[in-house]
Amino acid sequence: MNPNTNNRPCPLDPIVMPERVCYINRCHYVEQPVIIPVHTRIVNHYIPTPRYYTTQTTSEETVCHGNRNNVNNQ
Repeated sequence: MNPNTNNRPCPLDPIVMPERVCYINRCHYVEQPVIIPVHTRIVNHYIPTPRYYTTQTTSEETVCHGNRNNVNNQ
């Protein structure tokens, strides 16, 4: 039996249901500026470290061998 024919034994009116709403979510990204302030602080540390410098001294003496009157024995 073909439903499109007019030979229906009991013609029925169509039932109209309430409209359904279908949602589709779309995300469109828009640039949002975010400002982050940055402050750079430089701290200089001076740490004393030992630095050794040599100082040189010179001494001189005169030795006379075989002489009892040595310059250093006076």
